[in-house]
Amino acid sequence: MKLLCSRLILIMVVLSCCSSGFALPKIAYAGMSAILPGSGELALGKSTRGTLMIATDLLAITSFMSTSTDMKNLRNSYKSYASLYAGANPEANDRYFQDLQNYLSSAEYNQYHEMMARNYYLIYMPNGVYDLEAYEAYVTENSYADSLAWKWQNAVHQKKYRGIRTSYQTARLNHNLSLGILILNRVISLIDVAFIKPEGRPPAMYFSLAEDSGLMLNYRLDF
Repeated sequence: MKLLCSRLILIMVVLSCCSSGFALPKIAYAGMSAILPGSGELALGKSTRGTLMIATDLLAITSFMSTSTDMKNLRNSYKSYASLYAGANPEANDRYFQDLQNYLSSAEYNQYHEMMARNYYLIYMPNGVYDLEAYEAYVTENSYADSLAWKWQNAVHQKKYRGIRTSYQTARLNHNLSLGILILNRVISLIDVAFIKPEGRPPAMYFSLAEDSGLMLNYRLDF
């Protein structure tokens, strides 16, 4: 939020310069839109369009920050839950926690992949001969050591864990969606200001002198 406030202050200063009749080069308006989409439009007199873009950006930033917090909390939650009810290692990678969703224990996981390797390399033999070396390499690569062993106390706990993971993945999807909106909003604003011609009037947001010799922030909204 501090970064957002500093950006808004910077934009207000630039808009204040515009209000004095000082025309900025096109690259300045593009820079404003890159920092805060819609600000370039406001400076060029397109208040309705600029307000909509700024509102969209503020909502996307709020969602981005909120989902970032949700992701962190949910990640800690499912790791703690798996550690408590399955004896899982909380320091393992994401693939490990994905496997916890699908197998009740690491022994079950290891047995399944050992069976797959045996059927492929020792029984069906794709090349016509069994390949013991490939079998052992596959089993070694696709087995969990004792340090990563887990065993769910029951299927109910595993189901609840799966629900926490689903909530985490939903938050992650929304987080990425918010980031996409932030990027898209900037691209649209940059393209938009490139085709807007200054109208020769004060911007929608500008500073003026107040009666007490201070500065007053003004905002004009056209319909």
